[in-house]
Amino acid sequence: MAFENYVGRVGGLAVALGIGAAVATGWSCPAWADTTDGSVKPPASDTQNSSEPDTPPKSTPSEDNSGAGGTTGTPAAQTGAGADDATDDPQAEAAESEAPEAPEAGQPADPPVGAQLPEQHSSNKPGRTLVVDVTDTDEDKTKEPEADPVIDRTVADEPVVTDEPTPTPTSGKPVAATFAVTADLLPAQNVAEPEEPTALIAAVGDITPADGQSTSDPLAPLQATAALTALAAISSDSERRSLIRSANLVAPQVTTSEEDSTPNVLLIGVDGTNLSRILANDNNTNFFSLMQTGTTAPASIVGHTTISNPSWTAILTGVWGETTGVINNIYNPAVYDAFPTVFNQLETFNPLINTTAIADWDVIAAIAASGAVHADSVQYVSQVAGDTDWSLTDDAVGAATVNAITNADYSAPNFMFSYFVGVDENGHMHGGASQQYADAITNVDENLAAIMEAIALSGEQWTIIVVTDHGHQASQGFGHGFQSPNETSTFVIANNPDLFTPGNINLQYSIVDTTPTVVTLFGGTPASYSNGVSLTTLGDADVTPINNDDGLRGALQDIIDKNGYPNIGTDLSLGARTIFASIPYFVVQFTDSATSALQAIADQDIFLISPLASLAIVPVQLLGDLLYIPTNILAQVVAWLTGVSNTSIFPLLPAPLPPLEGPPGLQDAAGVVCGVPGYGADRCMAV
Repeated sequence: MAFENYVGRVGGLAVALGIGAAVATGWSCPAWADTTDGSVKPPASDTQNSSEPDTPPKSTPSEDNSGAGGTTGTPAAQTGAGADDATDDPQAEAAESEAPEAPEAGQPADPPVGAQLPEQHSSNKPGRTLVVDVTDTDEDKTKEPEADPVIDRTVADEPVVTDEPTPTPTSGKPVAATFAVTADLLPAQNVAEPEEPTALIAAVGDITPADGQSTSDPLAPLQATAALTALAAISSDSERRSLIRSANLVAPQVTTSEEDSTPNVLLIGVDGTNLSRILANDNNTNFFSLMQTGTTAPASIVGHTTISNPSWTAILTGVWGETTGVINNIYNPAVYDAFPTVFNQLETFNPLINTTAIADWDVIAAIAASGAVHADSVQYVSQVAGDTDWSLTDDAVGAATVNAITNADYSAPNFMFSYFVGVDENGHMHGGASQQYADAITNVDENLAAIMEAIALSGEQWTIIVVTDHGHQASQGFGHGFQSPNETSTFVIANNPDLFTPGNINLQYSIVDTTPTVVTLFGGTPASYSNGVSLTTLGDADVTPINNDDGLRGALQDIIDKNGYPNIGTDLSLGARTIFASIPYFVVQFTDSATSALQAIADQDIFLISPLASLAIVPVQLLGDLLYIPTNILAQVVAWLTGVSNTSIFPLLPAPLPPLEGPPGLQDAAGVVCGVPGYGADRCMAV
């Protein structure tokens, strides 16, 4: 096996092969979901296949979908299993020969997932309570959205596995179902690996409705459990997607036949948040409620940089940083002229769409204010004075979002983007495993309660997408920027009962799919250069946990635990890119901090000291500029060498941010009103 593989993936492959061998030899274990209080309970990570007919597998690329050259083509380490000589494995042949055929048309199929119980959005803060009743519909469930015509994700000679459609059972009798899963563990192209037999995984089980008992002896584990176990041996995004399509675990999207002429979409960005930390705290009820009533993807950006600005640019343009040329947190308006943001695309497509951005990081607000046709309303909330943990500042973002939803014009379409920085700030200050990091997530969760209540009171249907840009290292330190699983961990939650199946997990969603999704929801067509596709086209990668709580949490965590490092070449090159790209950023941060401190002293009118501080501002700024230019040139050269296109040394000095205003009429706890001259201008305005 190649040097860059890790022991964990070898163990995962061994487990996957062991399951295949166990099935072939007739091993049996409990495989039904028991909803009683008995001692036998299903594993949290078990999943069940949809009863809807499968569609032909989507094609995938032979490399990472970033569209960039260099190291991002093969973002993850290769597995030891080759794609050739599959028939040379006697265990695989035995498992394949024993797998029964799919049931004929007319036989009962899997029972549908039960209707969701009403979920309560709660908060420890007064007045934040919401009850949402989600009801499944049987109408038009088989309607599949058209495949995105822009991106062709194709793997040559990929096997197609199909099942015959079966009707939904009408009685409460036990329903027998047979599953066969064939997984080709393909190493990424252009990387030499020893040829090993293809792994064949087969699972056969009897499933009964929740209120019934099995009528036969339990057989092998559920097929989705075997497929998820096999994912432990998969290291790259393209291999994972190939396995998913081969496994053919399809759950249909829920759709309606009526098109909404004035759609409403809310994109919520939570910076630097690990999904595993959300799942670990039962107090995050509103995050989990969105997962229960929507579709969640425990995604990974392995093979891409884990710095905030490149990732948020990918989220807000649909193009990875390796293509846009964004390598650090320095704002460059020229990027968004070349690669229009979601705001630019929506305003150009339909100027009647009301577009709003609310953020407590000035770079995000600046991005929304960039481009030829920027967002209609850009509201920047700067850090509240004395708010060292950023909780009050995040609360101000939540309050501004509630205000925007409450006062929206619903006679026209609405798109809103709300960004929370507090989790990432606490990760940098205390580490991703700290209590402060967990508290910051819970604070955002409480703001979600207020936002969901405002949506319920609006009486309008909203599509809600929650996304993060990267994860965080557990320990205090650099925080992120490298390729550890904690740093590359991301997630996407898509919530709209008419578009996304409640309680499902999707194994293909990526953060770069956000802008193409939003554009599609408003009736537009994603840009031809987009690296992402609309989430509405990826329903064939859905899997459904056995139960709605423990199963969903367990399955999500199981997938997160299988994330790994990229191959050693990618790891080293991206590490070098991060180090060199961070140097000019830190130069800018130091220079700005020094000049701000000197200006504060100058403003105090201290005898002799203030005039000296005022005189020192110019040479300090000049020194910072002289350090920035060569370090930025070096950073751009290293970025180009490590696979980033559209690198540029211009502008020679960092571009100024556009004028940014605070949320109008928003009042904080101290009684400061934003937008009123002389009242909180330092908090509400940034120029």
